[in-house]
Amino acid sequence: MADTVIIGYGSTLRSDDGIGYLAAERLMELLGEDKAEVYARQQLTPDLADVLRRYQRVLFIDACADAVPGRIERRPVVPDGQNWGAFVHEMSPAVLLGCVKETYGQCPAGVLYAIGVESFEIGEGLTPIATATLERVIRLIQAELAASDATATG
Repeated sequence: MADTVIIGYGSTLRSDDGIGYLAAERLMELLGEDKAEVYARQQLTPDLADVLRRYQRVLFIDACADAVPGRIERRPVVPDGQNWGAFVHEMSPAVLLGCVKETYGQCPAGVLYAIGVESFEIGEGLTPIATATLERVIRLIQAELAASDATATG
């Protein structure tokens, strides 16, 4: 069993917001189950806590409104245990990890691949810059997994 789980999320009906979801779908095709378990979700939900508790590391992939379009930022995710019971519509990676830690006493190390995008407008399909960035984030995640495999075996 792999020690990493990947969760790409976002709405494919809101243009570039779907980039995380689409990246996860693509990674499902490219990666074997021995490399990572991959989930494509419209949003993060509390039921994922049960999944995350079984892993040492979680990589989240999501569109980011506060990053420059086309930029990929690798951000550490620290569990937020204070607000996990208060979410209403959207759960952040930090709140989800806080839920895991509160419920199970420990949680995986978290990283967010925050992808700067141009459009959150209603519509299917990515903008050209998001399409190009999608391929780059997939390569970055594949490289991170390969590097951790090399470290584990060497």
